[in-house]
Amino acid sequence: MCGVILAYLSWTWVFYITSLITFIWNVLWFLFVFDSPEDDKYISEEEKQYIISTRTFNAKQLEADMATPIFPVLWDMIKTPAVWVDMMGDFCNGFGLYVLITEGPDFIKNVLPIGDDIVLNGVIACAPSLSRVIIGQIAGGISDVLIAKEKISKIWMQKINATLGFVIPAAGMVAMSYLTLEKTQYVCIAVLTITYGFNGAVLSGHIQNIMSLAPNRSGTLYGITNGFGNISGFLVPLVKAWIVTDVDSIVDWRNLFFIAAGLYIFMALLFILCANKDVQYFNSKDYASQTTSEYVRTSCFKFTRHTAEKDCKV
Repeated sequence: MCGVILAYLSWTWVFYITSLITFIWNVLWFLFVFDSPEDDKYISEEEKQYIISTRTFNAKQLEADMATPIFPVLWDMIKTPAVWVDMMGDFCNGFGLYVLITEGPDFIKNVLPIGDDIVLNGVIACAPSLSRVIIGQIAGGISDVLIAKEKISKIWMQKINATLGFVIPAAGMVAMSYLTLEKTQYVCIAVLTITYGFNGAVLSGHIQNIMSLAPNRSGTLYGITNGFGNISGFLVPLVKAWIVTDVDSIVDWRNLFFIAAGLYIFMALLFILCANKDVQYFNSKDYASQTTSEYVRTSCFKFTRHTAEKDCKV
């Protein structure tokens, strides 16, 4: 959209318009988003009762969680191997995302013959994200149907979605780096748009797995995994500057895409082999009576693999 604004208005209006959209979204968020169905003023009674009767979240634990010191919870999460699988998922996913979304317009502008058209560049840059939204919804819907009909277990559905969400975009990034000639540039755009769209399946893959590991504390757990994943946002520009020394060189860009594709393949294999379906011990552990200083002095602070909640000794 920014390309269209720049073509007809100016950079000033890019900031005004995007800020206005953000403000409108913010107002809608405060009006219509609630912590739980019990607090939602607009939900139907039928939907509220359905959610309450089927959710794995324990509402009675919420009050105790508000008094929980944050460090012990975070540390227990970080030292859990199953959490690291999802943390790496967000890191690898974020790396590919930033390569295409942040650096993609630069690739289109300098390598593809049609890249000089600022409006078209903007449209091309947003197409993979739009495709990702659409395919993400389709993957989620199909997953729900198959799981509800007991055609497949939840963990294997997550593994299939992770495979689709990482392997197909990886193949697309490799393929598009060989389709940059004038006669194949539109094929390059189509490959980019369609294959990266499948990345939307990760929302029903490793990201869904986060809620499986800790339904009561999935928000905190997602904060850790997503925070770790966004480290890639700092790394991608540095790696791009190191790899792509000549922005007009397709070979340099290809090397960058190969790195992103390699991380995607690595993550698909890691999730298939190591993803955990079990609710982790920190999901229901009571931290309310334990201060951070007491926690650090106990054996809980050590890197030990917990299979169940247990008392920790000084």
